Amino acid sequence: MVTGGLNKFDEVTNQSLGRAFSDNYKTGTDRLARQLTGASLLAGGVYAAAAKEGELDFDRISKLQKEGETDLSRIAGPWAMNLLLGDLIYRYMNDLPMNKTTTAENVAEVLGGIPDLRTGAFSLEFPLVRELYKSIEQNEATDGLEKQLGNIIATFSYPATIARDAYAQINFDSAGNAYTRPMLPGEKNAVSTFGERNLLQDVMNSELLKNQASRFLVDSNMFSYNQSRSASHKKGYDFKIYSIFNPNATSSYNPITRQFGAQEEPPSTALQKEITKLNLKDYKL
Repeated sequence: MVTGGLNKFDEVTNQSLGRAFSDNYKTGTDRLARQLTGASLLAGGVYAAAAKEGELDFDRISKLQKEGETDLSRIAGPWAMNLLLGDLIYRYMNDLPMNKTTTAENVAEVLGGIPDLRTGAFSLEFPLVRELYKSIEQNEATDGLEKQLGNIIATFSYPATIARDAYAQINFDSAGNAYTRPMLPGEKNAVSTFGERNLLQDVMNSELLKNQASRFLVDSNMFSYNQSRSASHKKGYDFKIYSIFNPNATSSYNPITRQFGAQEEPPSTALQKEITKLNLKDYKL
């Protein structure tokens, strides 16, 4: 008020600090509005973390009056960082564990792009170059290289996820993320007729690459695109990914919700909630 309001204060500040801090297109009011917006979003992240009491990942929320959880990673966009920072602030204020490795992975997830494709700067380019270098050095393709190449090929079939999720919504046997690692013994260390292996042969014959590349296609017992079951009523359907702490396959709840961004997931068990509260990842235990 003494300086004549925010705009006058901004003008005086710019004159005293020099043109390096000046901006002809922003007033003090603009800056204040942006700062309040950022503070509000951060406060919202803290509130979301407090509502979960640290028992769910930063990008998940519980469904009201229903079983299950909603994964917001696809639609959070630029607000995902506010959710992550809010979770960290809540943990700090309540003396909850803060694991450096988990935090680093969460930051990479926020900066990494679309979760299904893993094509962000931290999830495709750098791992691809690293795995390619390791493969050339070892003269054989690593699992990481085969998986990254499979991810690149899978991007061309990503539009097929609409049919995949629609079919899985009416056929529970088709619901869930496919398990892509080779399950037959000897596939990983297979050799040619001449008793030798090389990088190109590993890539061309890789079951992991084929499984990873085809995971967006419809999972039907009529066409087995991925490694599939050979017995029981689920014959012909892909094997699914399970957590050892949860009886439900990952992404098996209402698969069609993936097409709308807010993907529903099976409810976390009490043990999974405790693991998350300790800031650990259940798939690493």
